Amino acid sequence: VRLIYTHVISAACFSIGLRFAGTGNMDAASVIFERVMELRELRDVTNSVSSALRPPTPVLEMCLGCAAISLSMVLAGTGDLDAFRLLKILRWPCTPDIQHGSHLAYATAIGLLFLGGGTCTLGREPRDIASLIMAFYPRFPSSTSDNQYHLQALRNLYALAVKNREIRAIDVDTGKSVSVPIEIHFEGRIAKPISLTAPCLLLNTDEKPNELRVVSNRYFPISVAFDASAGNRIFFVKRRSAYLCRGEDPLSQRSFLMQAEKFQGRDPLELIASITDDRRLLVFAAHFCDVNDPKTRSQLSGSMGKFCSWVLHECFLRDTQETVPLYVALRSAVSMVETGTCSSLPCAWDFRLIRAYYQCNARMSELACGSKNAKSNSLNSELLGYLIQMMESALADGELATGSQSVFFDCPIHTKFAEAKIDTDAMDLS
Repeated sequence: VRLIYTHVISAACFSIGLRFAGTGNMDAASVIFERVMELRELRDVTNSVSSALRPPTPVLEMCLGCAAISLSMVLAGTGDLDAFRLLKILRWPCTPDIQHGSHLAYATAIGLLFLGGGTCTLGREPRDIASLIMAFYPRFPSSTSDNQYHLQALRNLYALAVKNREIRAIDVDTGKSVSVPIEIHFEGRIAKPISLTAPCLLLNTDEKPNELRVVSNRYFPISVAFDASAGNRIFFVKRRSAYLCRGEDPLSQRSFLMQAEKFQGRDPLELIASITDDRRLLVFAAHFCDVNDPKTRSQLSGSMGKFCSWVLHECFLRDTQETVPLYVALRSAVSMVETGTCSSLPCAWDFRLIRAYYQCNARMSELACGSKNAKSNSLNSELLGYLIQMMESALADGELATGSQSVFFDCPIHTKFAEAKIDTDAMDLS
């Protein structure tokens, strides 16, 4: 009866381990964990009840090793600390009754627990299960040269069932692996998405993974579709301009909005340096914006410095730092038209095209209000209106060419051959 009981327990654990191999299922792992603890008590506890139920030591060690491997099959690649502590306790005794096969089983279980350094797990295909049965067949050798019941070379067949299922995010700016919260969505609407933090291990599930989504405020949202194998997946992310990397700011407490109130009355350059490590933005703020030293500020016109500060603030709030050169180019075009240092005709065409494009976008946004297809503009409408108003004032100067006014206001030139008959301006900003 004692032999039957221990064999039934170990066989049941082995079956559960094969059924939930590489899934990390905590219900299955807890069931096997309890049975391993029960077999351990039969081996280590010295009382009358344990002595009456204890089978021969070789049989008990074989069943305990089989149950330990079963636990690691379920938690393969997860590095579960509770299971690791238990396995260390199991392999600690080195009495003459414990043979080489017992240490082999516990070492195998620890290796499965940290399979591939946490980047691999076990497959669940029929051929994978066959490989696991041949590799972990519960007939352990008594010595290194014992091949009587099971060839020790077959222990290496577990490698055929190893699957690389690591998910890793790479920052496009630094080229380094970063920590990013993600969601894994599955085919169909029954399975709920699971939340993970990359880099991580994608464990086996009953449903096939369909899509990976980035759900972090620190990085721009993206979606990545899984292929048929759903194996190793490396994707690229782009960090928002108003956030630092996770290593420098783990809790996002140094973002632009979080730090704005703390720097009231202090040097604004400290605020900018605390929320971004982009050297281009730091140099722009130091030399062009109205936040620099008094000696440098005196060399810039007040309107230009304030305009650059306004642009920098909007780019931080809207995560559109790539539009800073466009804002500066438009403002420089207005200044050149005002001073007459270049032809105003190309500048008029540029402003007319930008105004027409954003007016069309505004109408499309009104029609798609509340729809998922509604798109947000890269340029701020308030800043754009300010620039267009400045261009209108510059072109209103009578000394400028009439052709630029005609292009900008979309009206024909007044000549003896043509008369302008315009009731409304189709590109009027208002």
